[in-house]
Parts: sequence; structure tokens; C-alpha cells
Amino acid sequence: MISTKVSLTPELVETPLGWIALVFSDRGLWGCTPPLPSHGTALQKLSQWGLSGTPSDSQSDLAYRLQAHLNGDAISYEDIDLDWEGVSAWQRTILEEAKRIPWGETRTYGWITARTALPQAARAAGQALAGNRFPIVIPCHRVVRADGSLGGYAGGVEIKNKLLALESKQQAH
Repeated sequence: MISTKVSLTPELVETPLGWIALVFSDRGLWGCTPPLPSHGTALQKLSQWGLSGTPSDSQSDLAYRLQAHLNGDAISYEDIDLDWEGVSAWQRTILEEAKRIPWGETRTYGWITARTALPQAARAAGQALAGNRFPIVIPCHRVVRADGSLGGYAGGVEIKNKLLALESKQQAH
């Protein structure tokens, strides 16, 4: 649920992999969804976050980047301002590490935690990534299990697999 003290602007963007809901505060991106199967599903997610009303069709720079990304273009989100309110210090540490994973590459949960103050906390890192409010912008889909298997993803393993395939295909060119 979103703090009632914050003014938020929701947007919806259609991409080749599905609909993404974006929520902006005056500090930056408050949250977004992974690609969802329908416009209605994206609206439901906004409702779960406590937002009502009709979101605008997305005109933001981020929306255009997400569309390009999901069309196969190598896109960077490094300059996107994120609104970290409500994100714990531990989760932010994990998400900041995930944000460093290059396009077309994967890393393990152990790799993520090896760069933190709790290097044996791979399971806790998985929990922190599961609550990622900024999927794709913070590419938690690039984090895999130690054995190379995909593990979970908020958008489902099928979407995670599609994102990784899309990025690895672009990497090969």
C-alpha cells in the first residue's frame, strides 16, 4: 500500500510482452510491474497498490524505454530516479547490486550477497528481490540460482525466460 502523503501518477504502457503499470511520485518512479497479460490485470495491480481512477496512457520517457527494451533494444535505466520510500535498507542494498547486472548477463543470489555485509544470506536476498518494486528497471530477472536454473520471478518464470532470451539474443549481435 502506498503512503497517503505522497502524490502519485499512474500510467499504463503496452509492450510486446504485456501491459506494464508505472507509478511516479514527485521523487521518481515509485513502482512498476513486470509485463502483465492484460490491461485489466495491470489495472488490478494499481488497485492493489491503493490507486484508483483511470491511469493515463503512458507518455513518459520510461514507457518508451520499456517498449524499446521489450522489442529487443539494449536499454539502460541508470538515470531513472527511483522513489525508495518504504524500501528497507537491506532490500535497497540487494536491489542496488541487482541493478549492476549487465544487459544479456545473469548472476546468482550468492553473487549478489557476496557484495553485501551478509555474504551468506542468499535466501534473504531472494526475499528482497521477490519484493522488487521496480522490475525490469532493476533487472531482478537476471538473477538465477547457483545451479543456473531460473528460480522465481514476480511476472512468472515464463516472462523471466522471455526477458533473458530477448537480452541474450541482443547481446549476440
